[in-house]
Amino acid sequence: NRSSGVTIGSGMVCVAVVADVVVLLVCVAVVVVVVLLLVDVVVLLGFVVEVVGVVVLLLVVMVCVAVVVDVVVLLGVVVEVVGVCVAVVVDMVVLFDVVVEGVA
Repeated sequence: NRSSGVTIGSGMVCVAVVADVVVLLVCVAVVVVVVLLLVDVVVLLGFVVEVVGVVVLLLVVMVCVAVVVDVVVLLGVVVEVVGVCVAVVVDMVVLFDVVVEGVA
């Protein structure tokens, strides 16, 4: 009887050890899953930051293009104003010639 009691006690200890090992493995698996989830979140945040960076870069490029277009339009206006001034001067010279010929 005694030896069978020891065997039953040893079996219970083995079951308890196996249960502890299973619980430990489950805890390790949960920790691994949590770590992998955190890694995925960090990668996702990196992707979001990269997308935001690309959007900001596109906005900067669009602003630069708009500034270049505005400068070109402004230069066109300046050229037009200079052309009008030259035309006024030419018209005044022609008018002066007409007046001089009319007086002469």
